[in-house]
Amino acid sequence: MRLVAELALALLLTPLGTLARGGGHPGRGAAPGAGGKGGQGGVGSCPSGARSHSSGSSIRELEAERRSAFQRRNPCPSTGKTYGACPGYAARDVAPAKPGAAWSMRWMTPEEAQKADDESY
Repeated sequence: MRLVAELALALLLTPLGTLARGGGHPGRGAAPGAGGKGGQGGVGSCPSGARSHSSGSSIRELEAERRSAFQRRNPCPSTGKTYGACPGYAARDVAPAKPGAAWSMRWMTPEEAQKADDESY
């Protein structure tokens, strides 16, 4: 008799437990691949439905936008243009001198860029 009462109580409280974990909220299901606003779901997808932050293409797009913004503010040393290719130079990230300071970009020759790559790894 006691077992039946415990099972009935467990079945009664199960839907409440699911809602408390967020299972009743759209886009936040307990199972991987539960649909969100974007409808894609799956492992590694953002809860908002946006593109996954670990996607290689979004990282490349971000890097290209950062380089473009840098070049608009700092013209190419060889051509003086704020757009397009910069022959003989590469825009590279520079580590901050002090811990906690912001990273920055600067124009480097291929030799400087290679030396910086060798030092960082």
